Amino acid sequence: MDFTDGTNGYSCTGWFVDHNTVVTAAHCVYDTYNNKFYDAWYVYPAENGTDLPYGGEATTEAYVSGGWQSANPPDPESVYYLDVAFDYAVINLNTDTDFPNHLSIHTSVNANGNIYSIGYPGDKSFESNGSYYYYMYRSLGTINKIEYSTITHNAYVTSGMSGGPIVSPNDWGIYSLNSTASWGPQLAADGSRGTIQTWSSINQ
Repeated sequence: MDFTDGTNGYSCTGWFVDHNTVVTAAHCVYDTYNNKFYDAWYVYPAENGTDLPYGGEATTEAYVSGGWQSANPPDPESVYYLDVAFDYAVINLNTDTDFPNHLSIHTSVNANGNIYSIGYPGDKSFESNGSYYYYMYRSLGTINKIEYSTITHNAYVTSGMSGGPIVSPNDWGIYSLNSTASWGPQLAADGSRGTIQTWSSINQ
C-alpha cells in the first residue's frame, strides 16, 4: 500500500478483514505528530513485484481511534510504548471487487507463542520505469511478553512492513500488526477488535 502527505510518498502493508476493508497501522493513516490524516491511499492486493493480480484501488476514506489522535510522540519517527496499543487503522475501499483472502482476529494471544510477521519490506523493493515494486516476506519469531495491550516480539520487521499482520503459524489468525521493529497492538484487547469490526461495516 502506498500513501502520500501531499508532498512525499510512503509505503506500508495491510491485510483484508472483509471484502473491501484493509487493516493497517494507524501511523500509515494519521500523522499524530502533526495531527493530520495523510491525503490518499493506494492499495495493491497480493502485489508480487511487477505482478499486480488485482490492479490497484485508491481511496481517501480511513479511520483511526481517538487514542491514536491524542498521542504525543517525541518526534515524527517515534512512538511511545503506551501508544502502540492504538496503532491500528482501517481503510475502506470504494470498490465492487470482492477480495477473497480475509484474515480473522484472534480473541486471545499468549506470551511465548510462535508468530509470523508479514509485510512488504522497503529494503527489498526495486524501481522499474519510475515506479517502485515490492515482494511480500514473512519472518518467524516469538512473542516475548504482553503488557499494556501491546505485544513484544523478536520477528524481523523493517520499513514498509508497518501494518502487516502478525499471525499464528498454525491457523493464520491475527494476533497483532507491525507497529515498530518489535512492538504491535494486541488486537483482541481494549475493544480494538470490536472497533475494527465496526469500522469495517461502514460501507457494507
